[in-house]
Amino acid sequence: MPRRSALFIATALCAVGLAAASPARSHTPTAAYSFGRDGVLGTSLDVTFTARSAADAQKAEAAVLAEVERLRRIISSYDDSSEVSRLASTGRVENASPDLITVLDEYTYWSQRSDRAYSPRVGALTELWKKAEISGHVPAESTLMRAAIAAREPGWQVDRSSRVV
Repeated sequence: MPRRSALFIATALCAVGLAAASPARSHTPTAAYSFGRDGVLGTSLDVTFTARSAADAQKAEAAVLAEVERLRRIISSYDDSSEVSRLASTGRVENASPDLITVLDEYTYWSQRSDRAYSPRVGALTELWKKAEISGHVPAESTLMRAAIAAREPGWQVDRSSRVV
């Protein structure tokens, strides 16, 4: 089975759940309804639903936005209270959500598959280059090398029985 993002699956399940919850009206025509939102996870979000009515499409949009918000509280690196941010700042998350564990499993999978070329731990390298841009000085090669080596190392361990990361 191909790997899919938790967001894609959750959004699809919301749409399917709404469709299943609606009474069957086989003779009611459907139409496309599009919605655009700015400021969703720091970017814009455009969605189009095929629905029997504008009200059904609005319910689907509300379900998608609610799911995005739920996942934001778990995986946002911009929200200091999210699980990912807590893990980054404290090095530990107790009672980790299944979604956080799934995201970390996906990172691990792709990191291993790419021979560690893909890493969620590039933040230190990014910060070095941001500081270099501000100061106008390229970081020392030894500093860059240490950060690159650290980025290739696993950034967490998951204890599935206690749900501690």
